[in-house]
Amino acid sequence: MWQRLRNWLSDDAAQEKDDTSWGLPLWWGAGIVALFTVAIAWCHVPAEPNLLEVADGRPQLSVFRSLIATAGVEDQVAAAITADFPGLTFLAPSDTAFAALPEELLAAATSDPNIAFQLLAFHVIEGKVSLTDLVSLRSVTTGMGVDVSITERDGTVFFDTAAIIGPDLEASNGNVHMIDSVLGLQAAGG
Repeated sequence: MWQRLRNWLSDDAAQEKDDTSWGLPLWWGAGIVALFTVAIAWCHVPAEPNLLEVADGRPQLSVFRSLIATAGVEDQVAAAITADFPGLTFLAPSDTAFAALPEELLAAATSDPNIAFQLLAFHVIEGKVSLTDLVSLRSVTTGMGVDVSITERDGTVFFDTAAIIGPDLEASNGNVHMIDSVLGLQAAGG
């Protein structure tokens, strides 16, 4: 067997070999394919999810995720960070926060693209911002152009009056910090 391989690799044998067959037993090919498959699988590192996938993976953000769809900004939320797009950080109200809203307001927010967009814009800041960075900033400007204070009291960080209850849900193109109330309803027309 080794002699056949050595012959196949030699210049003289290379001229005589059939281009469709290496002259090796069929199981060699299967073994080589299996070896490469194991090597590729071992080296595979799963990609970090984007913001849309992070929201999809959290049942407690289902209403927030529906706002993204209603506003028609799914492609933008899933976009990769580039020189022109530094990423986004959402301060996303939980489903419990949305449940505290009057039913008619929640229905309007999840069905009217303009209201959904304005609510999202109030809950987003530019860049990939961790909780630690938020605390050090002390104030951020939302996508609506409104300056919102960031404070820390008794170990809890607040985005305006909303407590951050699920910090640093990291994505490839930003961060999500889950909050306990919906803000900016006046700005969104609610």
